[in-house]
Amino acid sequence: MGLLVFPSQFSSVLGSSILIAIFLVVIARPIAVSSILIWFKTPIKQQLLVSWVGLRGAASIVFATYALTNKIPIANEIFNTVFIIALLSVSVQGALLPKLANKLDLVEEEVSEFKVFNDYEDETYTQLIEMVIKEDSPWADKMIMDADIPEEILVVMIKRKNEVITPKGSSVIKKGDTLVLTGNNFQLLKDISVI
Repeated sequence: MGLLVFPSQFSSVLGSSILIAIFLVVIARPIAVSSILIWFKTPIKQQLLVSWVGLRGAASIVFATYALTNKIPIANEIFNTVFIIALLSVSVQGALLPKLANKLDLVEEEVSEFKVFNDYEDETYTQLIEMVIKEDSPWADKMIMDADIPEEILVVMIKRKNEVITPKGSSVIKKGDTLVLTGNNFQLLKDISVI
C-alpha cells in the first residue's frame, strides 16, 4: 500500500479530506452509534467513547485500492482522500483515545490491560470430574436422558474400554464406563461422583 502513496498528490485533496474526516468524527459516526445504542439504553458517555473509537485504518485503504485497480477516472483522488482520512483517524483519534476515556471516567483503575490467557483460568468456574459407573450405580444401563442426572451437570464424554464416545441423550451408560462430567456447581459434582 505504501507504494501507492505519493504525498506530492495530497495537496489537491487535503482540504476536502480534512472536512470529510471532521464530518465522520463529529457528525456521522455519533449519529450512527447513538441511533443503534440508544435502543440498548447505553449511557451517553459510553456512546461518545464508542463513536470516538471508530478508527479508520488499513481496511479502508485496501478498499480504496479497488478504485485504482478498476481504472476509475478519479481513482487517485479517492485513494489519497481515504489514505489521508485513515492517517488522520489513527493519529488524532488514536492519540486522544486514552485522554477521552479518562475524561469520560470510563477507565477501570484496577483492571490490567495486559491480562494474558492464563489470567482467565482462575475466573473459570467449570470443573471436570471422572466417575466410574459401578455395578450398583443408579445410572447403569440407562440412557443419559433417563438417568436422572441433575440439569446443572453435563456428561461431556463416555470412556468405554479403549473407546471414547461422544454422549447424546440416547447414549446408554453401561457398568464399567467412565463418565466425564462438568458443571459450575463443584459440590454437586463431588456428591454425584461418589454415587
